[in-house]
Amino acid sequence: MLSIIICDDDQTINHQLLPIIQQYLEQKKIPAAIQQYTDAKKLLEDMPLFDIMFLDVEMPEENGIEVAKAFRKQSNWGQIIYLTNYAQYAQTAYSVHPFGYLTKPIDEENINKILEEALEYLEKKSPHHQFGVMTDTGIKHVAVEDIYYFETYERKIRMICKDGKYVFKGTIEDVYQKIDRSMFACPHQSFLINFFHVDCLKGYDIFVDNGDMIPLSQKRSVEFKKKYYDFLENTYYMI
Repeated sequence: MLSIIICDDDQTINHQLLPIIQQYLEQKKIPAAIQQYTDAKKLLEDMPLFDIMFLDVEMPEENGIEVAKAFRKQSNWGQIIYLTNYAQYAQTAYSVHPFGYLTKPIDEENINKILEEALEYLEKKSPHHQFGVMTDTGIKHVAVEDIYYFETYERKIRMICKDGKYVFKGTIEDVYQKIDRSMFACPHQSFLINFFHVDCLKGYDIFVDNGDMIPLSQKRSVEFKKKYYDFLENTYYMI
């Protein structure tokens, strides 16, 4: 079941959005649970998992961008759609991976359009898509979004993910051919990193959001950075 959150301190916006979203989902025959919040602090206290969140940028006490950052620390899954009166916010949120923006007053056609795009993206990037490998202890399946990176390790490959480290036979090139190449890239011949978990780039160092640091080779620097920034812009999601 799809999980959708609407968070806007303006009750009018909440009431306008809800029936439009419900009607769209009913027409598409998509079951969904929709939660509404008018208090960003309450939203942060609950920290519910979501597939799509409609989030007001300007709210009393809590800025929508800061709210989004708190959610991104928990998970990179889910698409955030900002509700705003100010188009310039589109230039300030690369660090929270927004999927898009809706300017107020809200328009039904625009809501339906962005819902359609978000659902298509979620289907393609579903965290239920898993990467399976044969380790020394048996077959291991890991949700793609839970993988931080792969690295060459004693002539094998080590997969670093949220629930641990797993070693299996193969090469970085083998893995790259099997995984979603829009989400992963090789900053170095010995590493393959998930863009979702890049915290920041500093010179020739890539900081992963699990605290690790991966080298960026000078030879691959331009190509890697272009692909990474394209990823951020296209999904612009995300960051």
